[in-house]
Amino acid sequence: MMSKEIYEDRKQAKIDYARDRARVLRSSCNAVFERGFGENVTGIPFGQPILVGHHLERKHRNAIKKMDNQIRKALDDGDKADYYFNKAKRMEENTCISSDDPSAVDLLKDKLAKLEAKRENIKAKNKELRSEGKDTNPAYMLSNLGQNIRSVKLRVEQLEKLATRDSKEYSINGVTIKEDTDENRLKLIFDGIPDVKVRDKLKSNGFRWSRYSGAWQRQLNNNSIYAMKRVLESEQWINIIEIMQVQL
Repeated sequence: MMSKEIYEDRKQAKIDYARDRARVLRSSCNAVFERGFGENVTGIPFGQPILVGHHLERKHRNAIKKMDNQIRKALDDGDKADYYFNKAKRMEENTCISSDDPSAVDLLKDKLAKLEAKRENIKAKNKELRSEGKDTNPAYMLSNLGQNIRSVKLRVEQLEKLATRDSKEYSINGVTIKEDTDENRLKLIFDGIPDVKVRDKLKSNGFRWSRYSGAWQRQLNNNSIYAMKRVLESEQWINIIEIMQVQL
């Protein structure tokens, strides 16, 4: 498992990258609108109708098309800038326990202890309220706490089992599969750039391109292995799925 220092460095690198992308895209977006779309840019007077049949008709239509493409790209860059800005903000403010965090098991066990203590306190309070003939806390409070406790316990079990596994690597049909327990990732490395159809399948099945790893990857668990099978759609993967099965 990666060290805490490496984990924090990578997290910060992702935040910095997202902020840099947001800055570059926002600058590109703003530049288009600051430049404007007047005659000095298009070469066509503002409001000038297309002179059908005139020798400048083609130039005018091309200018309109070019301007339209620039506006569309600027708006798209603006949306992407917002996405990366919000992504960086979420990563900075995130208080959730990441499975990639080397301290995740300890943090989850601490969370589990607090949830269980809260549940016992509610049970004790309900007992006291019943003895006084008063209404108890709503039943959904204990129900929700119970669900949260079960979820945290399951995550602890999964991470503890994953910690005992060794990293593995397979290669089939030009695709290298890495079961990387250090980084808690299932990685698919293709021999070249996969075609659009494969890339769409990768994305729809939760795989994302990692510029750090040079691979399409997602968190390592049973779901990611079954997702890999759906992406690659080959009978040859049936046996490899059984070999690679992560018993989590």
